[in-house]
Amino acid sequence: MAERAELYVLGDSISMHYGPYLKRFLEPAVGYSRKGEGLAAGDLNQVSDANGGDSRSCLEFLETNLPLLAERFDWLLWNCGLHDIKTTAAGRQVSPECYAANLERGVELVRKSGLQLLWCRTTGVCDELHNLRCRDFSRFRADVELYNRLADRVMEEHRIPVCDLFGFTRKFGDEAFADHVHYVERVRELQGAFLAGWIFSELGNAAPNR
Repeated sequence: MAERAELYVLGDSISMHYGPYLKRFLEPAVGYSRKGEGLAAGDLNQVSDANGGDSRSCLEFLETNLPLLAERFDWLLWNCGLHDIKTTAAGRQVSPECYAANLERGVELVRKSGLQLLWCRTTGVCDELHNLRCRDFSRFRADVELYNRLADRVMEEHRIPVCDLFGFTRKFGDEAFADHVHYVERVRELQGAFLAGWIFSELGNAAPNR
């Protein structure tokens, strides 16, 4: 490629944690940036300047920022799901139907912008660990699997490349969790390496728009 490809990441706190490693493994061959890069992380359980949050928040971000992103970047790596499945007495934060609809709309917007879209599957949850350590809301393994299936269906229909970070991370077992849902440093580094290898493969299979 005449110019190096430029990647932008929109994701939750899992992506914030593997992000420095992904950047290290990608650069200088591929440029890396993300939502709120360099800003304080804040409460990792909430949407923030750096945290993409649930699919509704991601969609709002895309609707506002895609024209500017398309001027600077070639590829968008997107993930959301862990915030969508937060469950309280009122139910899930974003219903399965709304989640799928938000992804459909997001894919449509990204494609119209000219950016190439990459999707990353949502990482897992251990019910017992999560719901013992987090008292504000619950998450459930079955919901991760359901929402990943919904995302798989949307991305397959639109032929969007999908990275199975869920399957890769699951092999490390429950010992990989540092708290209710985030991972120990070594696993974050391995996630970054895995994603970088996958991204290099995808960039070799398709040319960016600019």
